[in-house]
Amino acid sequence: MGGYVNRFIKHEHANTRDAFVSAIGQERAERVLASDDRISAISREYSEILRLFGRYVRNFQMRDESNVRDNAFFFCGNSPLGFKKIKEAMWKIDPVNGNEFSAYVVRKRETQDDFLKKEPYLHGLKSEVLERFAGQRDVFGKELKLWADYESERFLYTHLRYVLEELVSEGVVTYQAPSSSTRKRRTNTWSDEGWFDFSTVKPSSN
Repeated sequence: MGGYVNRFIKHEHANTRDAFVSAIGQERAERVLASDDRISAISREYSEILRLFGRYVRNFQMRDESNVRDNAFFFCGNSPLGFKKIKEAMWKIDPVNGNEFSAYVVRKRETQDDFLKKEPYLHGLKSEVLERFAGQRDVFGKELKLWADYESERFLYTHLRYVLEELVSEGVVTYQAPSSSTRKRRTNTWSDEGWFDFSTVKPSSN
């Protein structure tokens, strides 16, 4: 209940304030209070707490009829398949960013024709895959597939295959098809046995 916590975490009544502090800890509560976006900070701190209990953590923001952020849905577990399935479900609800539901947007769509196809925004995935595999050679297609479905925080392999096409066409990374391949590769499709070269990509200094 991120919106509720945001309203009351600075409450003057000590019992109310202490209840939230006891839930996430004094240090985390102070970081939330110091943040310019306390609702995002609440979700971030709560996610870090959940990581103590499960390897895979994902949150999905909810917006009300006025498009105001109120609640957030969290997934926490140790099943990689469960993590993949919850990401798939989230992308079905939000085909653009895969991380938010807005009752306001749904109502707006119901009152007007919506002919435009919603394309996923993949810039974040491009940065994520380059950072993860920077400097590496011989990264097999299967490794990238597993990474996207089970390790990427938000995206799936169905998104990564388009990003890989862009990176190869730009010359940022190179791709080598397996020697057994005899057919011409179709756009946005990659062999599990083919490999990518990220060796010219420099890791971030952060």
